[in-house]
Amino acid sequence: MLYRIRERIVRAICPSGRALPAMFAAAVVLTAYQHDGTSTLAASLEEAKQTLEGGSFVPPPRTISDITAILDQQKLTEPGVSEGKVEMADTRPPKGGSPEKLAKFYHKRGEAARRIGRSGQALEDLRKATKHMEASGLGRKMRRQILKSLASSEFNSGNPLDAIRYMERSIKERPSWSAYRHLIKMYANSGKLKAAERAWRRGKDSVNSYDGGGRLKGIQNKIESARMDYEIYNVRGEHREAERAIREVIGIFQDEIYEGANPAFLPSRQSQLASTLRKLGRLVEAEVVIREALLSALAKVGRNNDITANMARTLATILFEQGRYAEAEKLSRAALDIFERSGTLPGSYKKAQVRQSLVAVLVAGENWKGAMDEIALARADLGGNPAIFKKTFLRSPSTGIAFLRSGRAAEALELFSTAHGKTKARLGAEHGRTALWGALMAVALAETGDRGAAMSAFGETVPVLLSNARQSDDENTTATAMEQQLGMVLESYIGVLGDASGTALERSAGIDAATEAFRIADVARGRSVQRALVASGARIAAGNPELADKARREQNARKQIASLYALLADVLARPSDQRDPKAVEDLRASIGRLSETRARLMEEIAAGFPEYAELIDPKPGTIEQARAVLLPGEALISTYVGDTRTYVWAVPK
Repeated sequence: MLYRIRERIVRAICPSGRALPAMFAAAVVLTAYQHDGTSTLAASLEEAKQTLEGGSFVPPPRTISDITAILDQQKLTEPGVSEGKVEMADTRPPKGGSPEKLAKFYHKRGEAARRIGRSGQALEDLRKATKHMEASGLGRKMRRQILKSLASSEFNSGNPLDAIRYMERSIKERPSWSAYRHLIKMYANSGKLKAAERAWRRGKDSVNSYDGGGRLKGIQNKIESARMDYEIYNVRGEHREAERAIREVIGIFQDEIYEGANPAFLPSRQSQLASTLRKLGRLVEAEVVIREALLSALAKVGRNNDITANMARTLATILFEQGRYAEAEKLSRAALDIFERSGTLPGSYKKAQVRQSLVAVLVAGENWKGAMDEIALARADLGGNPAIFKKTFLRSPSTGIAFLRSGRAAEALELFSTAHGKTKARLGAEHGRTALWGALMAVALAETGDRGAAMSAFGETVPVLLSNARQSDDENTTATAMEQQLGMVLESYIGVLGDASGTALERSAGIDAATEAFRIADVARGRSVQRALVASGARIAAGNPELADKARREQNARKQIASLYALLADVLARPSDQRDPKAVEDLRASIGRLSETRARLMEEIAAGFPEYAELIDPKPGTIEQARAVLLPGEALISTYVGDTRTYVWAVPK
């Protein structure tokens, strides 16, 4: 279909019927089509209408004024909550207490410390609670509770293997369905996917073998079973199955009106659904769900607590991906304010994560000063915990871009170079994430004046970035941020090539700089419409069962590869004593098998459906292609308008 549209476009431009390369024509007409993100939103809205379950679809308001009004009204609520948490976390232990009394004290104080972001104190207190528990006569229920709390604290502190050991002990003391669910997540996030599947089966067996406890317990049984399914599907990147599982949880809860003792249960599950829908690219539907969750949380648990803050951050991420930067900034700042008012310490990891998301929003909106101010605040807050600053900010492309655009190219170069070297060692030179860090390093090299090194780095990394066979979704980066980063890379490369044209650098590189710049400009010019083309391709595929099946399997494989690569990167970044070499080997093997499967599917799609393949993976036009359709005396005038310069090519026959 798009092929015929392109043909009509070309005939309108070139009435003789001679066809210019497809993307040349598409760029002229289609670039404005998605300049403001409208086509992506339209596609997502259409999909949401078709897939949202239960009743007719009502699109969300196009502002967040209803939410921000409630957040503003509740700013002064719960004035004593944070003080109470801090007071409990600062309580001194009783003198001469029995092991039972000390175990309970340190457990209670550790939990209070955890809630206000004192992760170090929480871990230390819960380890003491466990030590006193060992010498006590506490019952199995309390022992399970202490071990479970310590397992969660070890996991959140980056010690997954220790967490697994304590959670397994907790289950031995007294099995619980929630413990199995946490164990699945712990095994999976340590890279031990086979062990996670075994824990999943153990948990499901426990659920299925349960008989008794009345109707309420039966409802909880069904809910926990579906939540176990969600955990295993989510970590494997099987997002459609994860969506099905979490919808089942929500459906059971709503059908049975099972409030229990946790009013935040339903909003929290809706938040998980929204995050899953975002990963599936269904942004408008995700916004509908997370809006309902956030408004529900505000009504049921109030403003100043972690649950509300995390939901505000999720909505901010979804708005960010839609290109609604001002609203995403408001919600990110609201989340920071909530953490502060609820007693979370400035140096906490969860607060650092929100601030890093805010930096990404400010960078996307080109508010360089605002981004640098937030980075400075984070550095001050995390002065006592430089490891968190390094993990959260110095491994983020947004931080480096803020440095670069603020005239601190040397710092940006150091950040990009370090990240490139580490990512290359972990994931390999051919991974898209490695290529992105290398390409950003090339941009910084160009800014510092080292054009030769920049040209070499661009030549190595840009082909990997543009190779569809090697591209996969990055679960740690939004599509909006990835698009901005790619655009910056391509524009910088065009600039380096333009400056090199006719110089010794061009000759030493062995390339025709103007020709290569022409090809890269065609990619840069067309990237703003690529999401619209992919959305059109999805609708075309839907009309052909064979193509639809192959396209769905290819997309599923791509998302699973992205999830496993993200997991592998996390595992390899951990200390050696918290890393299982066998798990790393198994992850690499799984990625290899999925990559081979995806490559075969891409080959089958290209062979059987060439027009669809060209649609979703258009090749950049070349000067040779343009010349092939020109007559003597004709010329193609091609332009590329960048942020600081405009480039013009005149291509004669």
